[in-house]
Amino acid sequence: MKSHQFSTLLAGLLVFVAITPGANALSSTSNEDSIRVGAYGSVSNWRAVARDQLIIWNGPSRAYLVKVWRPYANSLRNSETISITRTNGRITKFDSILVRGQKLPIKFIQRIDPQVAKAMRYRT
Repeated sequence: MKSHQFSTLLAGLLVFVAITPGANALSSTSNEDSIRVGAYGSVSNWRAVARDQLIIWNGPSRAYLVKVWRPYANSLRNSETISITRTNGRITKFDSILVRGQKLPIKFIQRIDPQVAKAMRYRT
């Protein structure tokens, strides 16, 4: 039981550190990372972790926390598909997440550890 509680506490701490804008320890370069997209301009996978945050996967070992400027009113969690604008083959803070016709400008992109990304759960 104590082992499970410790694991839960550790996962929560890692999530807090991962979503704190000043937490460079988990970032590959800085809080202003960009995501390189493939020839067809797509990403491997994505998952909402908050009303204004999602994780974008670009390959099995490259996870990025993306925060948008305003929360999506109908919850990213309930969206099956999204579109992402891109600049010169990269997704940057100057691009947007498009959900059901709403444009959500990107506030920041931060590369995070894939294990931390897998442990992150949706929070309200």
